[in-house]
Amino acid sequence: MYGLIAWSRRTFASCCSFGLLFALSLFALSLSALPTSAEPLGYITHFSGTVSVVDFGGAPGPTISVPVGTNPTGVAIAPDGSRVYIANAADDTVSVIDTTGASPQVVATVAVGSGPSGLEVTPDGQRVFVSNFDGGSVSVIDAVAFPPVVSSTIMVGEQPDGVAVSADGRRVYVANSEDHSGTFSTVSVIDATLAMPAVIDTITVDPECHGVAVGPGQRLYVASADAHTVSVIDIANDANQVVDTIATVTAAYALAVTPEGDRIFVSSADTAALGVLDVGTIPGVQIDTVPVGSGSFGVALSSSGDRAYVANAFADTISVVDTTTLAVVDTVSVAAQPVAFGRFIAPPVADVFADGFESGDLSAWSATLP
Repeated sequence: MYGLIAWSRRTFASCCSFGLLFALSLFALSLSALPTSAEPLGYITHFSGTVSVVDFGGAPGPTISVPVGTNPTGVAIAPDGSRVYIANAADDTVSVIDTTGASPQVVATVAVGSGPSGLEVTPDGQRVFVSNFDGGSVSVIDAVAFPPVVSSTIMVGEQPDGVAVSADGRRVYVANSEDHSGTFSTVSVIDATLAMPAVIDTITVDPECHGVAVGPGQRLYVASADAHTVSVIDIANDANQVVDTIATVTAAYALAVTPEGDRIFVSSADTAALGVLDVGTIPGVQIDTVPVGSGSFGVALSSSGDRAYVANAFADTISVVDTTTLAVVDTVSVAAQPVAFGRFIAPPVADVFADGFESGDLSAWSATLP
């Protein structure tokens, strides 16, 4: 079972020693402000109960740690980058991080269903759909209200995990990872145009699906870990038909689609590999495997699609992959057990946390060397 909720309940090694934390805190005292950035920011969840904010510009820049709930897993970023939503698997909550101030901070905590895992924001930024792995449901958060509140709950399939929203915001797709005795899993299709969103269709895919992503050309891609496959689904006019099934070399966990829709990058969860799939034509095929850190869980692309970022949960690193050359161009050390399930890369900004943070903020923030 590759499910993030199940995985989060395993026993992990303890985090950094006190001595290292003390040394890193001394380093933080020398920082008066974070650098401005024309590069993406990454919001990386860690099972320790924090989110690392990583500036991938330059060296890369410093990493900041934001305390959230227990066992944070899923990440989603508002279209304008002003808020980041974090699914806390063991707390049954979603943390709302405001990124518009001098430094990011949690401004609200929303109670959702049991075992939240994946989540996504609608294109207008008004709603957040959260899968509740243990509850078999999806919580719909009204993000316009403050504090945000759950406006409705939708029953879906068993063990819902990944969530994707169509480009027009009309449909939400939820990967239900229960493998039904190793025979199949399902994807719930939700009509988000209704006052009370509801499931309008169910798509059968290969067993134990987790990652789900919408690509150009009205295509939905679903990663199935047990089957080592990615399903390609035609979603034009609600056709919701599987038109291709691509075999992957390793278990397929999370995935990200290039802006052009010609390639998919697939993490494997239990290995140190990132699969590269050519989906420009049907049938699609895996064309390469990029060695990354062990336990590659989350994968996300830059807005231009020129870089793939892979969260390596067992290596405590983020691999940065050039999507043209398929070479690892950087490996960034982060806090223990990075998962980052979802769209965890924010677009570049001209001025990030321009007012910086001071040593007096160390009660809430810690700076760590990359």
